[in-house]
Amino acid sequence: MSRLETENGITVVVLGRRYSALDSQALEQLRELFQRALESSATACLLLDAAQTEFFDSQFLELLVQLWKRLRERGGTLAFCALRPECRESLQATRLDTIWPVFPSRQEALARLADSSSGTT
Repeated sequence: MSRLETENGITVVVLGRRYSALDSQALEQLRELFQRALESSATACLLLDAAQTEFFDSQFLELLVQLWKRLRERGGTLAFCALRPECRESLQATRLDTIWPVFPSRQEALARLADSSSGTT
């Protein structure tokens, strides 16, 4: 089950275990969670914590591309952290890892994203 958190002023989506077209309920719940995050005027950066995520398919990636486009229209950022090797391979295969920053840990992601939003490097 996915959930929204806020840490250091950054909205974090803690992702669930699996996202597949075969589990439309999980994808719909995630879509609703993304919508709630986007409705928050404070959401300029959305960090997806995938530490628990074992699998996602093209339907999940399609949902992320839609989210990313909406965030980008607002000048926002989408980033990943704590990707397991199988999920990282999916992003690499689709080359989405070239447009979304991927951080090894949540702590590093929060630090780097906070630095970039404050204008420091």
